[in-house]
This record gives sequence, C-alpha cells and structure tokens, in this order.
Amino acid sequence: MMARFTIFVLCFVIFFLIGMLFGLDKQSHHFEENAIYPIKYSESLDINIEKERMHTLNTQKQSPHFTQKLATGLEKIVTGFYEGVVQVIYQISSLLF
Repeated sequence: MMARFTIFVLCFVIFFLIGMLFGLDKQSHHFEENAIYPIKYSESLDINIEKERMHTLNTQKQSPHFTQKLATGLEKIVTGFYEGVVQVIYQISSLLF
C-alpha cells in the first residue's frame, strides 16, 4: 500500500516537473506592454466612465461585509501557502536540473 502511494506521488512530481520545463521554455503570446492600441472615443464613453467613478465611490463608502472580510483573509492565506509551495518545488527542481 505504501509503495503504491509512493509511486503515485512520484508520478505527480514527474508530471509537474515536466510541465514546468515545457512551460518555462514556451514564449508567451500576450499583448505587448508598450504597444499602442487604438480606442474609439465617444461622448457615451465619457458618461460611462463618470458613472463608473460614482459607483466606485458609493461602494467604497460602505463598510465591507463579513463575507468579504472572510474571503479576503482566506485569499491571503491560500495565496501565501500556494506561493510557498511553488517556491519550495521550484528550488527543488532547480537543484535537480
């Protein structure tokens, strides 16, 4: 039973490391950060921006709900844990390769 678990974990580690190697080698095809993309300007765009600003100001004045506070806290915890795990695995993989 322990051997089955060990083989299972090793397979996951191997697949993860192979995925990291292929993922790091591929170039991303995202938009260029310094590129200029044309935007059509209209009066309605100005009105929509002003409405969005007013909506943002109104929602910022309200105190955050308990669920929002809980979600924010859990997000920080999970993100920190995930970043830690990724860093440890990355360091292990950099030692091996």
